[in-house]
Amino acid sequence: MAHVSWLTIAPVKGLALVEVEELLLAREGVAENRRFYLVDADGQRYGLLRDGKLGLVRQAYDAARERLELAFPDGSVVSGEVDVDGEVTTDFYGRPVTGRLVRGPWSEALSAHVGRSVRLVRTEPSTAPAGRCRCSPRRRSRNSGGGPAETSASTRGASGC
Repeated sequence: MAHVSWLTIAPVKGLALVEVEELLLAREGVAENRRFYLVDADGQRYGLLRDGKLGLVRQAYDAARERLELAFPDGSVVSGEVDVDGEVTTDFYGRPVTGRLVRGPWSEALSAHVGRSVRLVRTEPSTAPAGRCRCSPRRRSRNSGGGPAETSASTRGASGC
């Protein structure tokens, strides 16, 4: 039987993970996780595998208020309420994902950080009913070796709740 050792989400796919105390797990997953993603100038997905600098950007997202904050390694911060524009469809490993381009300071700040033009996209929200999952993460070294395997809810599911 697996247990949950820590819970992390990434509101913007590919940016630094955010550790959370609890999350709401719906049939479609966690609403705040991967709510946003990046595309390049050609409309192709742009993420951590293409640019490791993205992992240095800390993020905070308040879904109830639709408020996103990004903190960059140089100390600059961009934040505000999310407003969207035109619809885009992006290929995610052969699966089309529909989203809307995000207006505001985020795309410009992320483009400056990675040194190329990228755009922030918000996925369409899920409206499925969900149940609450509250876990008390057990803290151990992620490289502890031995003992039962640790599970990160962001990548393995919250089966230990």
